[in-house]
Amino acid sequence: MDSITDSIRDGGKVPGMDYASRLTRHVLPEEASRMGVSGDSEVLELRRTILADGEVVAYSYDLIPTWLLPEDFNVEELDGSLFAFFSARLGIQAVRGVAEVHAIHSTHIGWGKEAAAHDLFVLLDQVHYSDDDSVLMYSRTYFIEGRYNFTIRRTRG
Repeated sequence: MDSITDSIRDGGKVPGMDYASRLTRHVLPEEASRMGVSGDSEVLELRRTILADGEVVAYSYDLIPTWLLPEDFNVEELDGSLFAFFSARLGIQAVRGVAEVHAIHSTHIGWGKEAAAHDLFVLLDQVHYSDDDSVLMYSRTYFIEGRYNFTIRRTRG
């Protein structure tokens, strides 16, 4: 359960993050179902461009339940790794994730000047949980095919 930031750093590259948007909204029905939360739940929706050595490697759409956030929270605090934010600011660790992996062909993913140059992605559709099995975040991260390598370790048990 390493962060994308840590895995980029472990690969010998400098991680980067550009936040395209940060807004609070109600979950959509399919999001509530995937997250296992009430349909009237509010979430902080983040759209991030993930970089390695300045090169775009992924576009991430993340949802964090607002009940996790402190009263004095300012969305501008988020400028890097979300796992680091959970740990440093909230005192919470992501310890488990349930993910689906899909190959995606689309011309509607991403934003910015480079978005139109890519149409093949590996989607990591994942819900992250804390050690008490509470939902921390729902992420749909679209990795540009050929720009990011990750390993899936499967174990029995």
